[in-house]
Parts: sequence; C-alpha cells; structure tokens
Amino acid sequence: MRLSLIIVSDRVFIDKSLDRILHTVEEAVSGRVSEISHHIVPNEKRLIQIKVLEESLCSDVVIVCGGTGLGPRDLSVEAVEPLLEKRLEGFGEFFRRLSSKEVGVRAVLSRALAGAIGSSLVFVVPGKPSAVEQALKEIILPLAEHALETLRGVSHWGRSEILEKDRVSADDACLFIKKILSTRDPAICVFVGKVKEVSKGKRVLWFKAGISRDSLKTIAEKISLKHGVKIDAVLSSGTLVPGDVIIVAAVAAENREKAFTALREFIEKYKREAKHEEAFV
Repeated sequence: MRLSLIIVSDRVFIDKSLDRILHTVEEAVSGRVSEISHHIVPNEKRLIQIKVLEESLCSDVVIVCGGTGLGPRDLSVEAVEPLLEKRLEGFGEFFRRLSSKEVGVRAVLSRALAGAIGSSLVFVVPGKPSAVEQALKEIILPLAEHALETLRGVSHWGRSEILEKDRVSADDACLFIKKILSTRDPAICVFVGKVKEVSKGKRVLWFKAGISRDSLKTIAEKISLKHGVKIDAVLSSGTLVPGDVIIVAAVAAENREKAFTALREFIEKYKREAKHEEAFV
C-alpha cells in the first residue's frame, strides 16, 4: 500500500525542522506500508487542492494533516471536501468519538473527514502528532485494505465474480464491461467470445457451452491467486446461435502484461475444461 502524507502548516512550511508528524507516521505504519511520500504545503486552499489531486493519482491512501479546526487559516476541509467523489461520513464521527476520550468535549471542534478521489482514499485529520497516530492505528490502517478493494470493485465475496445467464445479450455484455471499467484499475483486458458462423468447415446451426458457473469460478480463482489479478466473467449457459455471446471475461491487474497473460490463461483453461456441444447444417 502506497501512502501519501501531506502536512498543511504555515509554520512547518517555513521551518521544516518543526515537522513532528513524519516520524510518528513512519513508526505507526512500520511494516504495513510499502512506500511513504512526504509533502509540506502552507495553509493555502489552492495549493492544498493541487497536492491532494497529484497524490491521489499515485497513492492508495492520502492523509492530509492539519487545517481541520475553526481558525481563519484552517482551510484543509474547505480545500478537500469539493474534490471528494464519495464521502465516508462515519470517519469523522468515529474519529471524534475516539478523540473525546483524550480531549473531552474539544473533540467537537475537529472537522476531520474522509472520502474517495478516483481509486484512492483521502483522510483529513488534525495536525497534532498524537491525533494522526490515533487515526492511523485505530481507523485508517484497519480499514484501508478492505475499503480500497471495495472502492476498486473487488467483490465482497472473493477475488473473482462469475455471472451466468441463459443468453448474454449485447446489452448485457456492454453493461458488464462498463461495470469493469468503472473500477479504474491500472490495466484491464477484456475478452468477448461469440459463436462462429462456421466451425470445422461446416456452418453452425446451434452451440452450447457446457461448463458450470462454480467450475469456471474455481478456474478464475486459481488463476487470480497465481498472477495476483482479479478476474470477472459472465457466461451464456443456454443454447446459442451464430453471433451470440458465449462469454465475456475481464482481468484487472497492475499492468497490461500481467492482465493479458492471466486473461489468455483463463480463456485457454475455459476452452479445455468446457464440454462444448454444437450442431451443423
């Protein structure tokens, strides 16, 4: 998991030796984060927005520290809130409840918030090192992996999702592909298989793909685990005619090479395992 730490403070921007948050974060996430990028910006709304947008493109989690109070220069919430595509209302509520054990009723003065920009999680927390540590250890780290999978479209029921329909129409295939593309994974490869007009030198009369959803799901999960990818597919289980969609399969991965390799293996395995039936004119 890649984490971006953005410290919002006029004082620290002028004198970086005053930064006490980076060390706190490094200790709190030790062994759980692969990479930390560290940035300091002044309490300027536009500069905060630019840095948050930049970091959301290359990090899994963006944490903005500072600027959550009521002061005239506390602008982090005003800067980040309009950028959020989805809000996590429960974060601020839960964080303030935790903070109340330490600071009492003053926890109400914190405007901590969280949400999503693209496929990244963004958290805005107070600039006090102990508050950042508490947010990380008790909320962000325990929540991040599951939240990122959900945000990026990974099924709640596992790595692979195999759907089945008697006949997959062109509209069904388009809807399925649109769903896959909405996950915003770095690389996605899609395969659409249709019934041929001619097979084995003869004109096809009808065709049926003989494999169960459970069998195909087992294949998908093994390949997903092997390559570290996510495989989704929708399968036509009924009797088809030339031009009908047999299967639509998609692989999401961190790069195109990995996605293509896994997709090719999945389709080849599907062809070997399925007992296809067909009739010719």
